[in-house]
Amino acid sequence: MTSVISFLSDAWLAVAVHLWQTTLVLIPILLLARWARRAPAGVLHALWSIALIKLLLPAAAVSAGARWIVSRLPDSVAGVGSMASPVTLETFRVLLDPTRAVSAGDLGRWSLLTPGLLLLTALWGAGMVIVMMRLGRDLATMRGAATGATIGGTEWERTELAAALDETDIPRPRVMLTDEPTVPHVAGLLRPHIVVPRVLVRELSTGELRAVLLHEESHRRRFEPLRGVFQRICAAMFFFYPLLWVVMRRLQQAAELICDAAVLRSGVSARTYGRALARTVSLGLVPAALPSGIGGGAGPHLRHRLERISQTGRFHLMRRHGFVLAAAVALVISGLLLPAPSTQASDEGAEEARALEFVEFDTPPEAVKAVPAEYPEIARKAGAGGRVWIRVTIDEEGLVTGAIVEKVDAEVEEHPELGEAALVAGRQWMFKPARANDKPVKCQIIIPFKFSLDDDAKANEKKRERKKEKDS
Repeated sequence: MTSVISFLSDAWLAVAVHLWQTTLVLIPILLLARWARRAPAGVLHALWSIALIKLLLPAAAVSAGARWIVSRLPDSVAGVGSMASPVTLETFRVLLDPTRAVSAGDLGRWSLLTPGLLLLTALWGAGMVIVMMRLGRDLATMRGAATGATIGGTEWERTELAAALDETDIPRPRVMLTDEPTVPHVAGLLRPHIVVPRVLVRELSTGELRAVLLHEESHRRRFEPLRGVFQRICAAMFFFYPLLWVVMRRLQQAAELICDAAVLRSGVSARTYGRALARTVSLGLVPAALPSGIGGGAGPHLRHRLERISQTGRFHLMRRHGFVLAAAVALVISGLLLPAPSTQASDEGAEEARALEFVEFDTPPEAVKAVPAEYPEIARKAGAGGRVWIRVTIDEEGLVTGAIVEKVDAEVEEHPELGEAALVAGRQWMFKPARANDKPVKCQIIIPFKFSLDDDAKANEKKRERKKEKDS
């Protein structure tokens, strides 16, 4: 049971950090999207796809890869990152991962919140089951609607469809009619086809029906139902995260705009297509099970679509739209790679022999308060150990003003809580300041910490012996 609680505490802490980092990226993307409101539909869709990628790609998934890449760069290149102030880098890392500012012992106490962790996990599981059940129901509804649709129809309907399909490259076998009053939509995941209600064939003119079919053909070529299933699976994992639903809604709206633009590029006039869209919406048809139809409903998005259709010249590619996409990509990459720890090497022999390594000073700093690192309970239970070297910045008064992880043993890479424990301890050290030309100066030094289960057991045994002596 203890191992399960430990796993849950680690998992939920990782999820919390990931969603915090995602929020730091998505909020600027939301602001960038307002600046790119008049961008072409493809730019908007790319922007929201980047946002969804960030949600699905936590920093933890690439931190090991980033560390591997940095470790294999030449020293002259890898050292570029160290040009920034260690305090600035550490502040940036704490912003991306607030747990860096919390002691390892406090993180370990998450495991004490057993009832809350179990309840939270149960609620997440129930919510995921509900979302997946709804997805299964919608897929069954889509399959049932497709089963009830037919390729044929009355002679008059076949004639109308043939006229609407004339001068298009839409395959006739891919268009099916249904008696259900649903909006025109695309059904099928791997072999999608267009489903059109018979009422629409009766109500729309040939040109308007052609515009609707071209819109759905664009959805079909994009395999929109399959995309919708993927997005719903994402929703199942992070259904409790409000910004996920914002991103999914914007993706669906951008997909509609892309299909609208495809209709206009095919030669249909803006007037004909706008009238077809308005008349389709006015029929009050039932939305499709998956968002893969002309849809749109009423409200601001429909007005925005009609505005784009009638004023296409106002929505063209501009230089700033490229900047928006580049900025979004930079945000995602910075959130994934910049937290990677530095791998600059230092002299291991000297570090083994001394508690501190001093660099380039007449009189090195002298430790007056050396705080040992607290062994994280999570790492102790996992049997993890190894060495961690941290680089600390010491000011003219001997106080530690910044600390970063300089290097870790291979055994520690899978247990970042050991590095965090070393940082927490290192920030509490105090020194007699280093001196150069008989004046106190700021400096940086390396402090090694060793995490060993044997040493920890011996230390605990000594504590118990001292307590017994004191009690006696």
